[in-house]
Amino acid sequence: MGAQQFLRTPNKSGRSYRTADGEYSLPVEGHANNWRHSTVPIFGLVYDPDDGLIRWCDVTGHLRANPDQDAGMIRVNRDAILNEGSLRSEFTSAVASIQTLLAQ
Repeated sequence: MGAQQFLRTPNKSGRSYRTADGEYSLPVEGHANNWRHSTVPIFGLVYDPDDGLIRWCDVTGHLRANPDQDAGMIRVNRDAILNEGSLRSEFTSAVASIQTLLAQ
């Protein structure tokens, strides 16, 4: 990341955010409109204490692609692990993509 960039990250931790099929979820809890129309990218983080890993999702992109979602959960893929490698590649690319969308 070159110039200074900002993003918000709603964070959740615990087994209760892991679904029965091994995926993860991030509750919207009435934040959908704020997150959907935020002027900075919103990326959700879910920490699983059993494996010690953090998963991430593009909250802004999800909610803009699903304009009727005002509640419920956002799915977080079990393979979307935030680590040094993904932080420098997939995560940074996703943030840049959303920042470009927000700048339009």
